[in-house]
Amino acid sequence: MSPAEKSATPASGIFFARVLTGGLLFYYHGWHKAIEGYAYFSGQADHWPLMNEVAAAGFSNPLPLAVFASIVQLLGGIFLVLGFCTRVTVLAVLGVMMGAVKTNLALHKENQLALLYLTLLAITFLLGSGPLSLDARRRIKNHSTADQTTSK
Repeated sequence: MSPAEKSATPASGIFFARVLTGGLLFYYHGWHKAIEGYAYFSGQADHWPLMNEVAAAGFSNPLPLAVFASIVQLLGGIFLVLGFCTRVTVLAVLGVMMGAVKTNLALHKENQLALLYLTLLAITFLLGSGPLSLDARRRIKNHSTADQTTSK
């Protein structure tokens, strides 16, 4: 294996894990919660399952928490796919996922999926966004801008 292939392997692995985690988070968690929330707020539905679960788990103020969780999972999924503000995004999503674990425990629901997301998010936080990301492009641009200003 050439040195270029060796360096591309971890980069592609980080890219794949980050994009898969973000895509699944967006599609399976953020999107449907946003659609159900929209239906509730627009009067097309008389309840919002997420808000009801948050209330049943014993959280105070379930409406703002449900809105926050939906926004974080929707935008967080997109940001992870793009590799944009990755570590900050991961911290926000980790907070929401810890709330999901608490909710699942309170409602005696399966916690395996939330724990898997927590693991993938922790790995993403530790590894960062990788070279195939908007974060990396921003670092390169900032580095080249700094080089140009110091060479003048």
